[in-house]
Amino acid sequence: MKTLKYSYLLIFLLFFISCETNSDEVQPTATLEINISHLVNGEPVVFNTKRYFNAVGNEYNILEFKYFLSNVKLRNRTTGALYLVPESYYLVEPTENEHIVKISIPGIPKETFNELEFALGVDNSKNYSIDNIGALDPSSNMAWDWNTGYKFLLLEGKFFPANSSETRGLIYHIGSDANYRILKFPFAAENQNSIVFNANAMIKANFEVEISEIFRTPTEVDFETHNVVMFEAFSRNIADNYANNMFKFLNAVVE
Repeated sequence: MKTLKYSYLLIFLLFFISCETNSDEVQPTATLEINISHLVNGEPVVFNTKRYFNAVGNEYNILEFKYFLSNVKLRNRTTGALYLVPESYYLVEPTENEHIVKISIPGIPKETFNELEFALGVDNSKNYSIDNIGALDPSSNMAWDWNTGYKFLLLEGKFFPANSSETRGLIYHIGSDANYRILKFPFAAENQNSIVFNANAMIKANFEVEISEIFRTPTEVDFETHNVVMFEAFSRNIADNYANNMFKFLNAVVE
């Protein structure tokens, strides 16, 4: 009789342990892939060799362009559901050979979302730390050498004045808390008003970045007076420009 009782107890314990183990299993999640095409005047950016004209007719080229995309959030504006991607800091840097940058974000929980949010820049909690790693590693040339904090957006090139043979530097290093910008996009796919993040799904969100918008809207920039912009007040005009129309959400594809 005792043997039978011990057998029942053993079966119960094994069942309990099995249930506990199953409850601790990692649940399958979805992946969000943000694909960003970098353009100038609607065409893939060409570094070094190609010359462009801005809205006021200044001729220039681009040698380097990069920026921080951070604090990615998915939201359902109807239900209030919100998912903040933890430690989501990405240094986006198109190159001569690849104007499309892909950001892969795994671990998205099963939920329905209809808005995608992210920021251009680094938030205050990370902006003044000197021991960051990953995308925020200060060795990326995006940290100020002479001041604590990050360049949120860096564009370097050359300006070719119309009435001079002298070439001038084109340097835009935009940072500081005042120039941190949050962007929000309605998030839909395949004629639906929202996207369901099912387990193991891949959702590809496709964007275009029109680099020339940095110099265009709402403030048209003349390089004769603003070919170098860093910490002066005019940097806010540049931040407003890149927050206004630089990013364009194209579509989302669910796979």
